[in-house]
Amino acid sequence: MRGFVSKPVLLTMPKHVSHSWTEVELDGKWRRLDSYIFDIQAFEGCRAALQARGWKHGFGVSPHNGTLSCDFNVDHEGFVQMGAVTGDHGVWDEPGEFFATSDYAAFNGFQMLGFKMLVGSINRKVERLRPI
Repeated sequence: MRGFVSKPVLLTMPKHVSHSWTEVELDGKWRRLDSYIFDIQAFEGCRAALQARGWKHGFGVSPHNGTLSCDFNVDHEGFVQMGAVTGDHGVWDEPGEFFATSDYAAFNGFQMLGFKMLVGSINRKVERLRPI
């Protein structure tokens, strides 16, 4: 979220949050599907801002092995946030089972309230990043 929220606010946020992706088997091959940003203008604006600042991660995007793509194509992997993944908690058929474990890094009540208060500001910053 760096770039969308100020440094003091970032310091109040958790160091790690849980992020998951889906893996599907198609024609005998497993493919990872990261969360996608279907708002292509916003994605392009975020990617340009990341590149302009020389940051590896920020603006809600984080390349994986140099790849950053919001194209949804099950024939190849495209990632938006996978580069920020710092650990693997295994494979879960039911996400709710993982959410119930101590490995799931959730926002505490104070952090969640702060995030809810920031959403409008973040959305306005995303809007300003969209190319004309």
